[in-house]
Amino acid sequence: MSRTLRSIVAVLLLVAAFGYRYLRDHASPAAPKHRNAVAASPAPVRKYGRIAFVPCTLSSQSAMASVEAECGSLSVAENPALPQGRHIALHIAWVPANDTGTSEPDPVFMLAGGPGQAATDSYPQVAPAFVDVLKKRGVILVDQRGTGQSNPLACPDDKDKDDAGDTATAPPTGVDAARAMAQRCRDALSPRADLRFYTTTDAIRDLEAVRQAIGAATINLVGISYGTRVAQQYAMRYPHSTRTLVLDSVAPNTLIVGNEFAHNLEQALDLQFGECGKVPACARALGNPRSRLDALMTTLRTSPPLVR
Repeated sequence: MSRTLRSIVAVLLLVAAFGYRYLRDHASPAAPKHRNAVAASPAPVRKYGRIAFVPCTLSSQSAMASVEAECGSLSVAENPALPQGRHIALHIAWVPANDTGTSEPDPVFMLAGGPGQAATDSYPQVAPAFVDVLKKRGVILVDQRGTGQSNPLACPDDKDKDDAGDTATAPPTGVDAARAMAQRCRDALSPRADLRFYTTTDAIRDLEAVRQAIGAATINLVGISYGTRVAQQYAMRYPHSTRTLVLDSVAPNTLIVGNEFAHNLEQALDLQFGECGKVPACARALGNPRSRLDALMTTLRTSPPLVR
């Protein structure tokens, strides 16, 4: 490169540098002020009865898409016998009916399963099933007390004693270890929750409080799994407030939830393995799945492999 060309390039670089500094130092302050004004703008409030809602987005790790909704809260007494005592802020989401001007006054309450699932977390997974519902009715999602954002009863998982990551020493198992873990969890929660008041009975009392707060004369209940029990008990306790019930995967009131899981799994596996035997390609690929599973379980019991 010639000396003249180098000089021209150097001059252009200096001009560009000084020009950038000038623009930066003399930029109009109006732009950042406008951005701050937009960021500080409060979210529009929409009232449903006595509850104030603001726009929010419901999402779930198990759902492909999120759901636009309105979120609010309702304060209720943790112990109904002590209305002046500690309160819980029930987290509530409202998915309004389509804006057609023909919405009905009785909303649909979706009741999640578990117990332990939060309605606002579960709804995005099943939202497509409510497309027709939303043509005429809004959907109300109440995180049952102890779940979601309604004073969740969540304890940190126990850490392995060896923080260095040595997997040779497995954490203790068995009834005694489970009891000790439950006691640690109870003690950790006790400063902010009285566990005596996180039952199904308390949950249906909260649903009734939400119904009254939004001003709905009657409501429609859609219960899923454990939510079917909540729906049944709400209808039994508040029959005049219940318009309809939809029960999906019923959990009978006589059933001790949890005791049937192992039996149901074995039955489901037997049915699935039986279907595989009827399909030549599956049978060729897997042989006898039940025998292979039994062999694997034997290996796990006698000489379990070490994994991370």
